Amino acid sequence: MEKKLIILRNMTGILAASICIGAILILAAYSLPTSRIYHNVDRSARIYELEGHAPFWAGGVIHTRIDNFTDSIMLMKAAYPVENLIDSAFLNPSWKFIDSSPDAPVNTLVDVMKNERQADGEIWYYPLYWHGYLVILKPMLMISPVHDLRVLNFYVQFFLMLTALFLFYQRFGRNLTLAFALTLLTLNPITAAIDFQISDVFCIILLSTIFILRKNEMLLRGENYLYFFLLLGIVTVYVDFLTYPFAAFGISLCLCVLINEKNFLAMTPQKVLAKLSAYLFAWGFGYVGMWAGKWILATVFTSDNVIMGALGKALYRTSSTLSAAEGGGTFTFIDVLARNFSALFRGPLPVILALLIIYLIYILIRRKKKIFVTKSRLAAFAFIMLLPFLWYVVLKNHSYVHDYMAYRNLAVTIFAALCFFVGIREQGILGIREQGAGNFRD
Repeated sequence: MEKKLIILRNMTGILAASICIGAILILAAYSLPTSRIYHNVDRSARIYELEGHAPFWAGGVIHTRIDNFTDSIMLMKAAYPVENLIDSAFLNPSWKFIDSSPDAPVNTLVDVMKNERQADGEIWYYPLYWHGYLVILKPMLMISPVHDLRVLNFYVQFFLMLTALFLFYQRFGRNLTLAFALTLLTLNPITAAIDFQISDVFCIILLSTIFILRKNEMLLRGENYLYFFLLLGIVTVYVDFLTYPFAAFGISLCLCVLINEKNFLAMTPQKVLAKLSAYLFAWGFGYVGMWAGKWILATVFTSDNVIMGALGKALYRTSSTLSAAEGGGTFTFIDVLARNFSALFRGPLPVILALLIIYLIYILIRRKKKIFVTKSRLAAFAFIMLLPFLWYVVLKNHSYVHDYMAYRNLAVTIFAALCFFVGIREQGILGIREQGAGNFRD
């Protein structure tokens, strides 16, 4: 019990320090002059006028949808003139929408740039999120217009993907590397390169993958993995708009199990589930705690009661009802799953997965070896495969309305399932009976 209290105290200290650092960074971002940012956004406003709020780069395939609705909000937050530094950093003002249509943010952005509107009395505040992406987006917009940043975003993500795949191949060989590559295709790298808000979590997934593959030995020491997942939750909520954050956690957790498989197999199934649950708690503690930190700071340092508004919004996003603006009515958990699986299984992806399943079945029949499923391995990968459904249970409304991005959480299920069954292909036997290294602590 004493050890757990020490760990909880350390986690609380890390969270408190992260909230302070996050506040300093967002204040620094809002301290930057906006004239150059405004100019570069203006140079690219025509893109959004032509594309609209939700263009598809491949017909009506949902996972090729680009969310210009949110990207327009991000750009307006970046370009809006700063009059009061504290209010701007914690309330995140921008121009009020000129209409109530789905194209409202895009229409407003285009109208602002065409008519060269500066700050006026019609202000829209959005303090629900940290808007930590501005720490990167604002400096970049001082240098380049949006169309150049889209290309640069692709270059950065392409380099990160190559690095992650190379490290994966070095560590695990061909088949698990292909499994990871297919998982990245599920997330749709092209959409992530074009869409700023989708790219945030995508980059976090790649960076966390690279970090685990390079620093696993360091993470195994003491409770470093616990603190890693804590920081992963903190960083994710700081830059994200509640898109598909559970994918960042789930894919990293699956990689943790994969790279330390012998260690997990040395545990009982109960200890495996306890270890993974502790990592889930650490991520959730960082994610929810960091988010709440923004609400507290905004309430304390401004005249708005952001906490009450945020709690009301959170309750709505966990409900099974729709507002009039979102169509009205109610829905079930089955409806949530149906919409997200429908978003996932569009285009050629289901054909690729079906062929892969047929191939794995063929290998199993061909090898004709007895398959021994160790309970510890089964418990670990089953736990991870079910994680997205936990997200859908908790955030029902959000997952239903925003299925075009929330479906990406299912990449966790796909990755865990592929890692589990590729083990059959690699070993002929599910599970390795060797004892793990002693530095992986229960």
